[in-house]
Amino acid sequence: MLLGLGNPSARLRFVIENPPPMSQYQHLSTVLPLSTQQRAAIEQACGNHWKKIFACLAKISQPIFGEINETWQDYRQERLLRSRGNEALLFHHNELSLSDLLPESNRVTLVMGKRLSQLLAIEGNLCEKGDFFEVADTSVVITPYPDYRQLSNAKIDRLITLIKPRLTSKN
Repeated sequence: MLLGLGNPSARLRFVIENPPPMSQYQHLSTVLPLSTQQRAAIEQACGNHWKKIFACLAKISQPIFGEINETWQDYRQERLLRSRGNEALLFHHNELSLSDLLPESNRVTLVMGKRLSQLLAIEGNLCEKGDFFEVADTSVVITPYPDYRQLSNAKIDRLITLIKPRLTSKN
């Protein structure tokens, strides 16, 4: 079962360990679209940590799905994690396993953080791709946690180069 924010049919799925520390996100039963007001409320209540997470997600998503003249800030404000969007932010829970995260074709799942990859028992056939690890024969990629110190702009650029062909191919 997948729990989180965004489009349940998203082509790009980000997975992090914990939801925002607000009561309405502690007991989700599905993937729900996020409104601009909800994102702003999370940023207001939870501070810089969640602002950084949303910024990293927008910096990854905008070059793949955004308009030519659109900035990542515009993308975050208007399109990130919306019902019509191309991404979902999924949260770890006790019943979540790697098999739940295996994407269908033309989809990519980013497991964000080493600790989360350990909680999901992702091991074995990992292919190192610079700062990232791919689970062999899947479109699951383990990335640093979405925070500027761990997932810098340079790393985001390399990640986009790695995943964009899978998300924009016509197969």
